[in-house]
Amino acid sequence: MSEQAGRYAIGPVRSLEPLLPGLLKGEQPFHFGTATLVHGDCFDWLAARADRSIHAVVTDPPYGLQEYTPKEQQKLRNGRGGVWRLPPSFEEFSDVSVLPRSMWEPWVLFRKPIEGRVQDNLRKWSTGGFRRRSDQSPFGDVIRSAPTRRAERELAPHPNLKPQALLRQLVRSALPLGEGVVVDPFAGSGATLAAADAVGYAAIGIEKDLHYFEMATDAIPALARITVKETA
Repeated sequence: MSEQAGRYAIGPVRSLEPLLPGLLKGEQPFHFGTATLVHGDCFDWLAARADRSIHAVVTDPPYGLQEYTPKEQQKLRNGRGGVWRLPPSFEEFSDVSVLPRSMWEPWVLFRKPIEGRVQDNLRKWSTGGFRRRSDQSPFGDVIRSAPTRRAERELAPHPNLKPQALLRQLVRSALPLGEGVVVDPFAGSGATLAAADAVGYAAIGIEKDLHYFEMATDAIPALARITVKETA
């Protein structure tokens, strides 16, 4: 099945007010549509949240912390190599790859233990399952996705930018009834928040790095407006 994945209408979005008190002192969140971005440490922010105030988390945390040290980040931003710049091939040896190109990426699902039956949990908390793609198509454990398009990378030049075609599927599926709030504790370029706004979900992101926070304030509106096609 292939379908247009622009904006989805899901009815009124719940207020974010219960989640916003207790922001780090002096920080002003950035708002766009249904998305809110906070500049701060996600561990401090999450520790200040009320119990059971977040419905779903969709995030791409850093796998290797080495890449995100200030030293390596500065190399990346200066265009001077570092662990980010391992070349796919050399000029001298054009037919040789340094490493096999990644053709798939694992994703992991964690679910809080449900209260009673799934239907009971859905009635009480609006969580506990996945939102289906359609009446004929459930949400699957394998998601086909092309690499992030150049046009998106130009809008959000983050080293780990995920494509909107992928993120919109993940975000949409995370709220089974289309109700609630999605949080991205490692917001980066804000691509998850852009995806949430595009499908009509309320979302909050937290980003510690001021460089990426400022990038996201420009990228979120731009990424949310683009039109993508989902793949079966």
